[in-house]
Amino acid sequence: DVFTSTDYPAAYPIQMHCEYSYSASWPMRLLFGCVQAPGSGGQTPVADMRRLLVEMDDQRREKFRRKGVLYRRNYVPGVGVDWRTAFATSSQHEVEAYCAQNGITAIWTADGGLRTEQTGPAICRHPQTGDEVWFNHAFFFNVRSLEPESLRDFMLAEDEETLSTNTYYGDGEPIEAETIEHLRDLMHRCTLSSDWVKGDLLLVDNMLMSHGRSPFSGARKIVVYMANTMTRSQ
Repeated sequence: DVFTSTDYPAAYPIQMHCEYSYSASWPMRLLFGCVQAPGSGGQTPVADMRRLLVEMDDQRREKFRRKGVLYRRNYVPGVGVDWRTAFATSSQHEVEAYCAQNGITAIWTADGGLRTEQTGPAICRHPQTGDEVWFNHAFFFNVRSLEPESLRDFMLAEDEETLSTNTYYGDGEPIEAETIEHLRDLMHRCTLSSDWVKGDLLLVDNMLMSHGRSPFSGARKIVVYMANTMTRSQ
């Protein structure tokens, strides 16, 4: 149950996110361990989601509170993963059954591909502290969050309907580019970061704090363990 952290090109950052915050269930605790520190960079920054929510523009906060977030995913071989790989089955019926059980809408495309859509809240309350927190993947899955800007522009040149992942307000309205930039700025302002040293452990409350990864050089091996699963029904 211990995994290596996300495999993503070292030259690009992994944006801040709370693990599985788009899902009906998520881990409350994340434990990161440094097996091999990178030559440079490669930090695992964390950002305070209580502070971010408080400092968010009032109108934007209330719009997200009212509408929630829509997550759209296209299973496109060569861009993301094929639906057969993602769901570990070649049966459309099994995929539909899984989606139905997890509040996901499955849409089969004319070319035999799969698009999924699901909605969730943007703001949640921490079950132990009672604090409201920004808890969603609205920023992380949005194409306009990508860095560097050249990568963002490349992806935006495509039809947004066919992107591997993208996010919208819960009613399908596009999230304004200005709002994504506002969230980017808030993430930076609320972030803490320190260099990894071999043997370090980092324990994260997955609802109070988001996490990401800085670009790096050299070999890097950070492992993660997830614990204390929470579901929305709780």
